[in-house]
Amino acid sequence: ETGINAEYGGFQGFGGFGGNGAFRGEDFFSQIFEQFGGFQQEDKPSDIQVSASISFKDAVLGCERQIEYKATCSCSTCSGSGAKPGTKATTCNTCRGSGMQSKDSGFFSISSPCRACSGSGKIISSPCTSCSGKGVKRENKKVTISIPAGVDNGDSVRVPNHGNAGKKGRTGHLFVKLSVASDDLFKRDGNDLIVEVPVPLSVAVLGGTINIPTLDGMTDLKLNGGIESGEKRILRGKGVRSHREQLGNLIVILRPVIPKLNSEAERQLFQQLTKDDSNQPAIKQFVDKAKSWSKK
Repeated sequence: ETGINAEYGGFQGFGGFGGNGAFRGEDFFSQIFEQFGGFQQEDKPSDIQVSASISFKDAVLGCERQIEYKATCSCSTCSGSGAKPGTKATTCNTCRGSGMQSKDSGFFSISSPCRACSGSGKIISSPCTSCSGKGVKRENKKVTISIPAGVDNGDSVRVPNHGNAGKKGRTGHLFVKLSVASDDLFKRDGNDLIVEVPVPLSVAVLGGTINIPTLDGMTDLKLNGGIESGEKRILRGKGVRSHREQLGNLIVILRPVIPKLNSEAERQLFQQLTKDDSNQPAIKQFVDKAKSWSKK
């Protein structure tokens, strides 16, 4: 998992005037950072990213999935206060509860987080033993998410308020990045689906009806005779409906199947049916072109 944490840089030093009296901004701020030691990271909520693998079918049709992950949660023992139950945090005397300290340096007055209370404005004399006074702790979490139909590989599902919690009760978000497995039947091109369908030789030659798969189940597709391998038929609106409500098509690639002849009688019958194949216009045209090219 990857937390996306917001951090603060800080003032660490003061100066920036070279020996020749020239002012150099980068030296000035560099010395400010060195002197004050920088801001400490504020306990803010942060986002979490996890990965989840889903099947091709779940991606195109949608599904629910339980996600297990670790997150920083508000401590239930002290209700996020950081103080031992029955005790309370007191106001910091150093900053008087403001969480900030000011330091004069020449004609500048610079404020930085109070070092005594780490900018919280409170002092915890009796820390909660469950979270060691932090107010938050790491826990194993489970959440069931709805994955919308039409998601694709690399898409992320945002789950609000299921990220890391901060001390002030706010919580970041959980982002689930999806890895979609390939499918044995369908391929995907954007919102279009592609499927290769075997066609019996008799249907390819004479025409007929074949059964093809769609996302809604099997359906019939009527074909005219004379089908060649690689021909396409497009079924409009039978592709993937994306989560943006865009609807793709189903592209059917036809692959006539040459039958295996298992007996001498089948071979003789097939030879009788195909004895004039060499006179087919496409074959004759190809042979004539090949012979013409060979004579050059």
